[in-house]
Amino acid sequence: MQKILMVYYSGGGNTKAMARAIKDGIAKNKNMDVECVQVGMIHPDRVADYDKILLGCPASGMEELEQAHFEPFYEACKKHLRDKPVALFGSYGLGVGHWMKKWERRCILDGAILFDEGFICLGTPEGEMIDGLMDFGRRFSEFNV
Repeated sequence: MQKILMVYYSGGGNTKAMARAIKDGIAKNKNMDVECVQVGMIHPDRVADYDKILLGCPASGMEELEQAHFEPFYEACKKHLRDKPVALFGSYGLGVGHWMKKWERRCILDGAILFDEGFICLGTPEGEMIDGLMDFGRRFSEFNV
């Protein structure tokens, strides 16, 4: 059984709601074991123990990763992303999603095998967006390199 780790930061609850929907999609694949934790609840070196990694962070400031909690976690764990399938997701309230494109490029430069485009959501995920997130999780669970 493969192990997936999902680590996310959520300030207002939108990215947490995204994580829940993605986890529900992964749960449809009985060959996956997924652990879903908020950043700060797991040591960055634990990333090495998993087969696939999901990272979730909302846009912050001028469309950047959240600086106080998530950015330090990412910096500390990025060495463990090399040659692993990685999927990204996050919510935003302002801007158009440039932070995700920058984060995707950064992951690739850090050696990760990026799954699809990062999944972004303007505000709170609802309705069809939830279905899309569940499908994103299911497809990531089936993604093989």
